[in-house]
Amino acid sequence: MSRSVTITHDDIPYDWPDIPEKKYQNWVRMQGAKPDTDRFTAPGFPFMLQVEPTNYCNLACTVCPSGRNELNRERRHLTLEEFKALVDDMGDYLLFLIMWDWGEPLLNPQLPAMIRYARDRDLKTVTSTNGHFLNNESYLEELLNSGLTTIIVAIDSLSAEHYEAYRKNGNLNKALDGLKRLIAVKKRIGSKTQIVLRMVIMKQNEHELIPMRRTAELLGVDRFIVKTANPTCGTVCMDQEIVPKNPRFRRYEYKKGTFDRIRVDIPCNYIWHMSNIQSNGNIVPCTCDYNGEMIIGNLREEKFSELWNGPAYCATRKKVHEKNKAMAKCQYCDSNFALSSSGWFVESIDFHNRRPVREKLLGYYRYSRYLTLRLGKKCLVSGPGLAFRQWIKTIRSDG
Repeated sequence: MSRSVTITHDDIPYDWPDIPEKKYQNWVRMQGAKPDTDRFTAPGFPFMLQVEPTNYCNLACTVCPSGRNELNRERRHLTLEEFKALVDDMGDYLLFLIMWDWGEPLLNPQLPAMIRYARDRDLKTVTSTNGHFLNNESYLEELLNSGLTTIIVAIDSLSAEHYEAYRKNGNLNKALDGLKRLIAVKKRIGSKTQIVLRMVIMKQNEHELIPMRRTAELLGVDRFIVKTANPTCGTVCMDQEIVPKNPRFRRYEYKKGTFDRIRVDIPCNYIWHMSNIQSNGNIVPCTCDYNGEMIIGNLREEKFSELWNGPAYCATRKKVHEKNKAMAKCQYCDSNFALSSSGWFVESIDFHNRRPVREKLLGYYRYSRYLTLRLGKKCLVSGPGLAFRQWIKTIRSDG
């Protein structure tokens, strides 16, 4: 029997043609299972985790708590030993690791070693960088030879003024030079790492979509992705300042003629499927909890596998399920707002496969940053990173 799995994260598909039986059965258990609101336990273990290699960053981005100096926890790199302990503990269940959260991952000098350790356990990995630390070719060789599946380079504009309006303290030329160097090293050593240029589309750069797309193709990246901006940091909303004029480029729907978001009542199922590991080893239920206000435990003291369905995690699930309307972090999570027709992503182009793809999308279950696509009883796609309408019966054309 085939044990193939496909996960779509941030509009990029990842395929596993044949995974071990234990991992596969865990993955099956986690698909579409109705949340247990009696015991508040999960049916299996997460097959995807978000790991923060560091919370240091060189930039001061407008809607980032680190950039706004609102990250009220110690600045620290996750150690290789802590990372290995997590992978050793969860390796029988994990498929995929998201290697970033509230910091610049490449500032952790042990990042390549972490990725190599994950690769040796057959885990796929993705990291995201602002491109300012892509200047050392020997380091890039080490990173691209580590087995990294995808590296996302975030560059939003070809104008220094517009680029630095959001990525404060950044240098556009340095980021572009770094991206070019990364592409050149990949070609020279024959790395299979996928290089993605990502543009976050905002009010100041919405007119640059076509030039950015053309530049991405000319530079030779593997994929170009346009992501809508989340104009929220904690409980601070900056829709008026950040959201594009063109409704197609917006993440949320708004009341006519305003930037007042439309609230929806959808329960959070993220806490049954994923978790975030912060750079100090703290385990928190969600990336929104960037200051660790709902800490479940710490990797240095307890195993993740023992905490996952333990009393603290179950109590947190119960609290989020029953009292989220009174919790500020939950109230400003994007799952509480009606998405625009574009949602998280305006476009995603794979330059190695440009032909239009027509697919019938038949059964979506919407989670907070979590997607499961089902065709009848068969689960085709599952994974955090996308938020869609609950049921869609349309034909979509991706070009």
